[in-house]
Amino acid sequence: MTQRQTITGEAAGSGLTESFKSVALVKRREDMTHEQYREHQLGTHAPLSHKLPGLITYEYFDFPPSAEGEDQPYDGMAVLEWESLAAFQEALASEQGAAALADLPNFLDPEMMLTLTGPTMLWRDGLGS
Repeated sequence: MTQRQTITGEAAGSGLTESFKSVALVKRREDMTHEQYREHQLGTHAPLSHKLPGLITYEYFDFPPSAEGEDQPYDGMAVLEWESLAAFQEALASEQGAAALADLPNFLDPEMMLTLTGPTMLWRDGLGS
C-alpha cells in the first residue's frame, strides 16, 4: 500500500499528512431506480474502481430517497485517494481507469456528475484535546 506523505516543518509532530483526493457526487440515470443504481454502483463500478493503480482508499456514501420517497439531490458520493496528483492522473490514464470511466454512463447521468479534486490535509493526532 502506498503511504501518505507526512508534512514536515512546523506541522511535524502534529499528525498531519497530505494526499490527493477526487470527490464525485453522482445522480442515477432517470430510467433507473435508486436500488438499481446502487446495485450497479456497488456490484460493478466499485470493483472496477478498486483496481485503479495507486488507489489508497475508496469511500462510498449512499443517499437513498427519504422515507416519504423523495429523491435527494444526488444518489451517492465517492471519495478516492491517491498519494499525489501525478498518481491520480496515471490511474485515470491506465487501462483500469479507462474501464471505470467507460462504465459511468451505465448507471449515472454524466451531466449531473459533480467532481472535485485537490490536495487533502489530514490531521489524526491531537484532535479533541
